[in-house]
Amino acid sequence: MPLATPTPLYNRPSPYTPENAALDILHASRSILWLKPDHIVVYDRATSQTAGLFKHFNLAVTAPPSASGKVITVTTPGGQHLAITSLLPTNAALTVVPIGNSLNPMADLEPSTHRIVIEDPNDPTDTRFLHVLQGTDATGTPDVATLFHSSLGAAMDGAVFGNEAVLFMVDAYAGFSGVTYSVPATVVNHFVTGLTPGAYYGVSTSALAGGFAVSLVPAASGHQADSAGVLVLNF
Repeated sequence: MPLATPTPLYNRPSPYTPENAALDILHASRSILWLKPDHIVVYDRATSQTAGLFKHFNLAVTAPPSASGKVITVTTPGGQHLAITSLLPTNAALTVVPIGNSLNPMADLEPSTHRIVIEDPNDPTDTRFLHVLQGTDATGTPDVATLFHSSLGAAMDGAVFGNEAVLFMVDAYAGFSGVTYSVPATVVNHFVTGLTPGAYYGVSTSALAGGFAVSLVPAASGHQADSAGVLVLNF
């Protein structure tokens, strides 16, 4: 689950003509977790110095999408389905843009026909995007994905779908001294991302009505994060 930090791509230094410089973007990063075979969870962080600057999640698709609430569905030319659940921002606005000649593809025979644009219409200085993408066959039904947050310790945003829970650090570079979060009893597999690669963590659980709470703290031994800083737990 690599962290992509393309912040410099959103700024334009201009040392010889400072009046033409564009340096307002303080942070832009993306965390991606692929759960084989059919789920991809994408978490984006976008921070600017000034309010009113647009921050968009863009996804090119191969057919006209349809939206129902927070779920956007695309049926591919081959009859398969892609479901995109938009969990953050909570007040997200959706726009569908026919690509036409607006996208100049690097590859020949580009199959995309439309671009999905998701944004917070208030254009705040700090925005987080959380999306769960799931592919299904023609007769499949996508999982319902819901948003949750940590309750103590590190600020984390997460998604629950099926028997999976995935968490991301709100601040990609914040120190981590521990976290507590709660999930439904149906959750079996936990993926806590953004931790120190190879580090160990102590884990405890406690029962709640309809689910349970999970707490983890750095430790000298116990459960070990992988080389990408992802701690996988199974209860």
